[in-house]
Order: sequence, then structure tokens, then C-alpha cells
Amino acid sequence: MIRLGELMMIPELHRQGVSISAIARRTGRDPKTIRKYIERGVEGPVYGPRALGRPNKLAPYLEFLRERVTAFPDLTAARLTRVIRELGYMGAYTAVKRFLAAIRPENGPKPFEVRFETPPGIQAQVDFARFVVDFADEPGISRIVWLFSLVLGHSRFLFARYVMHQDLQTLLRCHMQAFETIGGVPIEMGDLDGFAFADRIRSLDPTTAIIFMTAWPTTANAVDSVRRYGGLDYLEKPLDEERLLAAVAEGVDWSRQRRRQMSRTAALSPRERQVFELLIQGHSNKVIAGMLGLSPKTVEDHRASVMAKTGVNGLAQLIALGG
Repeated sequence: MIRLGELMMIPELHRQGVSISAIARRTGRDPKTIRKYIERGVEGPVYGPRALGRPNKLAPYLEFLRERVTAFPDLTAARLTRVIRELGYMGAYTAVKRFLAAIRPENGPKPFEVRFETPPGIQAQVDFARFVVDFADEPGISRIVWLFSLVLGHSRFLFARYVMHQDLQTLLRCHMQAFETIGGVPIEMGDLDGFAFADRIRSLDPTTAIIFMTAWPTTANAVDSVRRYGGLDYLEKPLDEERLLAAVAEGVDWSRQRRRQMSRTAALSPRERQVFELLIQGHSNKVIAGMLGLSPKTVEDHRASVMAKTGVNGLAQLIALGG
């Protein structure tokens, strides 16, 4: 199953002039698959309903969530996540969202929609809409364009821009243009809280450094920001200017290092990448051979090839390269 990050990376590499065969080697995909995604544009994968799985950190709050959703069916996952985090929940927002999707009662057609009022400056909703367009100067050629929209929760002011791509650079640029137009940054961005936004950024570009800032610090959020979402720092408002500048400098260095690391592993074949991932997790050659259905000698050959292509001198350096 192709991941969202790869979906975004394929057209970006093609625009940079990277050949289809080179993109296929870098992503471990068949060249025909790469050509298909380049020709039809980026379309997010469609997944079927997920099983609930075994509850873990969310288990103590399941009954509370059921009661809230039964009483108030329109409560969003983001809002309920904030509520249970104040009660001590330390799990992920996505776990809450999946659980609510499974238990939320089906809402039939409504004769009217009740508008949810928010004070000025509190909330905005962001979305990307996909359109297939035929341009007059290119008869017979259809292209995919995206409509970025940001709607303020109080005034319903709409900021919208048509863009050609849905990559990280475009997403950030559209946000900055919207914030400049409305003269500020809303506290809440619809269902997309800071952690969910960090998840989206990392899926688009895993080399992006993330610094969390908050006016309502909690121990649970501080732990989540570092352990679960890979934040380099967790800053409290009002911000200390020296600490902020130091965090940004650290983030720049971290991103450069991650890009160098990824460039050194880009030449690995799909099988070599599998061996590489298992090696940096601490598995022995014998265990890897059993997991991949290979002989220990074949795993040893792949390991030597990985070492040669990445330029490392031992397992310790290889683990460090994997970050």
C-alpha cells in the first residue's frame, strides 16, 4: 500500500527532473506505478473501515466518550480529545477519532444546519478540494488543480486560492498567505489540532523539524510532543526569545542532517531497505533471515551492500544513520 508521503514525493521529484526509473529506485516501486501516479496526479488512497483493535490508553475514557457523543452527536474528535487530555489522557488524537467514527450514530438528512458560533479569532476550518480542469490553451488535456480554503468560524470570511500542487511547500505558503490576509492566526484550526498538523507535516516531509509552542502547557502534551510526534522542543508562551532562536537553530541543523541521511539511503534497493530497517531496529542477521524468508548468507550480502552504499563503517554508524 503506497503511503501519503510517497504520493506527495513522486510528482515533486518528477518536477525536479528526476527520471521515472530513478524515482522507482528511490521509492522501491515499479516504474509503471510511478508513471501512473505522475500521469493522473496525486489522489489520496482510499481505505476501508478500520477495526477498533484492543483499547489501551483510551480505555479509561471510552464510557465518557460514549456518553458525550450520545448526548451531543456533533462534538468533534478534536474537541473531545482536548477534554480528555485535561482529565489525564496521554494517547493520540487519531485513536480518539477512530473510536468516535465507530460509535457515532448515523446522522440522517437534516432540514437545516445549526451554525456553531465561536468568538472572533478562535477557530478556522481549512480544506483542500480537488478539481479536474481542461485549460483552453491546452485542448484535450485535463489537469488536476486544488482549491485551498480557510473559513473563519465567527465571521465566515473565506480565503481561497487555486494551486497546482498539494505538497508541503504549497500547504505552508497558503497558510501564510491566509494568515497575512486575515491579519492573525486563529487559535484552533477546525479538527486539525497542533498534533494532527504535525502528523500531516511529517507525512509530507519527514525531514521537517517541528517545534511546539503553547499557552496552556501540560505534562501530557509535553511528553506527546517529543515522544509521539518527534518535536525538538516544547516552548511555553510568553516565549523566551533566546530559547526560541536556539530551538530554530537546532531545528535547521536537525533538518540538514536528516536530509543528508536520507540522501545516503536513497540508492538502496527495496530488499536492501528492508534489511536496513530491520538492522537499525537491532535484529540479528539470523532473525532478519527468518523474517524475510532469506538465507543468513543472503542477509549478510545485503548488509554488506547497505554498508557500502551508505558509506558507514559499522553497525553503530548504521543505527545512527537511521536516526
